[in-house]
Amino acid sequence: MKESNKKMLITLSVSPKELNFTLKDLNSRILSTTSIKIPQASEDLLRIMSIKRFADKQLKVDSKVINYILKRIERSFHSINRIIKEIDNKSIGTSITIPFISSVLRELK
Repeated sequence: MKESNKKMLITLSVSPKELNFTLKDLNSRILSTTSIKIPQASEDLLRIMSIKRFADKQLKVDSKVINYILKRIERSFHSINRIIKEIDNKSIGTSITIPFISSVLRELK
């Protein structure tokens, strides 16, 4: 990679230190790279993303509904996208209320 002036991005769910490659050279090279930990999204960031995703779908949702959702889903962008997509698909002609959200969440389990 270095010789051809290329870059590589590796994503892991564990620290590179926790990897045990059989090839010592590979292990050494992996450990010599720069690594950073990306923290979980904050409550505020998840709330902002939820509001934006609902707006993208042209869905009007009360802040109480967003609070209800955020307390009951995995704290990730993937979960927010998944639940909002499901709400959008099932909400045609229906108000987006806490009981409605509760039923959608039960179906997703």
